[in-house]
Amino acid sequence: MPKSIDESSLIILAKSGDIEAFSELVKYYERDIRAFLAVRINQQSEADDLAQETFIIAFNKISD
Repeated sequence: MPKSIDESSLIILAKSGDIEAFSELVKYYERDIRAFLAVRINQQSEADDLAQETFIIAFNKISD
């Protein structure tokens, strides 16, 4: 996948079932989501689990 593809294009591709596009979205947002959760949850492992669950839910609902 080209590096120059923008976020909205990745979303459109992910909605159509492109797993690689969704993976790129995860890479784009993962750091921010993990940081957001880390400052709010005392245990890093719980923050990591919640971040992963967030992406699973996003994957399951992306076509909505």
